Amino acid sequence: MNLGTFVPLCLFLVGTMLNMEGNKMEFKSPQRKLVAFFKRSRDGWKAKYMNVKKELKKAGNQVRAVEKSRAHWKEVARQERVRCRELAREVEELKSGLACGR
Repeated sequence: MNLGTFVPLCLFLVGTMLNMEGNKMEFKSPQRKLVAFFKRSRDGWKAKYMNVKKELKKAGNQVRAVEKSRAHWKEVARQERVRCRELAREVEELKSGLACGR
């Protein structure tokens, strides 16, 4: 059943609704006003939900991008540490070669 027709169909067929405890609720307002109110209410929470969903997806994408970037720079730093050790070793070899050559 289409959600767009759920509220009007519910009101026209039954004329009452159930509250959270399962008790019947009767409305004193005309059904046309209730239908408009319930439609606005439904459209409002749907829009709110869609905005929250969009923000959540955007935040999740941001987290993944930051994690990917962090992993990349972590690997770059690791490679540079290795390179630094190699260069330090090379410097020590050159120093020892100079010391032996004198």
